[in-house]
Amino acid sequence: MVSISPSLAGKGNLDAPQQVWRNSDDSVMQTALFAGQQMIVVKDDNVGYTLRFLGFQSSPMSSIEQAKHIAPEFARRIMGRMIDMVS
Repeated sequence: MVSISPSLAGKGNLDAPQQVWRNSDDSVMQTALFAGQQMIVVKDDNVGYTLRFLGFQSSPMSSIEQAKHIAPEFARRIMGRMIDMVS
């Protein structure tokens, strides 16, 4: 079996605090790391707030707090979907 470990480039993001929202005083966009990858919650004036992660986005939500609450499950669902995409 092949062993895996963080690359030098990935180590910084993996060692950084995870699931800590930055720009928390901003009601338009905030970011956090999930599994070392950046997730964004952003306000779209027309539809509400959406989460964006690894090339996927969520359906709109009514508040930034709702989006941040759903973010861990959103990340897990995306990672599961990505597993299914690998044959």
